[in-house]
Amino acid sequence: MEQLQSEQINELVAALAKAQGEITPAIKDSSNPYFKSKYADLTSVWSACRGALSANGLAVVQGPATIDGAYYMVTTLCHSSGQWMRSFTPILSAKMDAQGIGAAMTYTRRYGLAAIVGVVADVDDDAESIVVRDGAAAPKKPRVPKPPTLEQNIDALRILLDAEGIDTGPLNSYILSLAADSTTPMHRIVEQALDPQYLTRFRGSYVAWLDSAPGLSEQVG
Repeated sequence: MEQLQSEQINELVAALAKAQGEITPAIKDSSNPYFKSKYADLTSVWSACRGALSANGLAVVQGPATIDGAYYMVTTLCHSSGQWMRSFTPILSAKMDAQGIGAAMTYTRRYGLAAIVGVVADVDDDAESIVVRDGAAAPKKPRVPKPPTLEQNIDALRILLDAEGIDTGPLNSYILSLAADSTTPMHRIVEQALDPQYLTRFRGSYVAWLDSAPGLSEQVG
């Protein structure tokens, strides 16, 4: 099981308690046309807590990770003392393209941030939306998404690198070269690269590989 907090969190909890006394409910300034409802978007949630967190030595870091073949948004609440705590929110998307992944990441960042710092951002309906009344149809069981394929993971990695302006034309060739020089399966190499703990290292080695072979992207493309 992934570790959820540092060995000690006493200073973090004390700082969070002070911050929560200053955090205000997020303003519901966005509309969901499907449900005809208002909700607080990511910007609104950040606006509700950023000042209070910063004033008390707290920061939030978020990034995607692949665990057992599934995508998660990892939200880490950090304190200036070095203490930390984190949560994992599943990233679920019916569309595994840039638009679908981007929307799902924004959605999970919003919920992960609100939950870990205590921002009120949604209507509390006393669980009415999930209660089955007499004579009412039972809610459909949520569809369990299939683990992403190797191609989907590579596409997700490409999106992350593209967002930083890194040439991803030769990415497949680089991954193939890593697999050729390692006993680690290709799908595992890509899963590790998507893990925030390894993404920076992968990005650095990939950029160094690009720099060592000028004109490679033109040759591959």
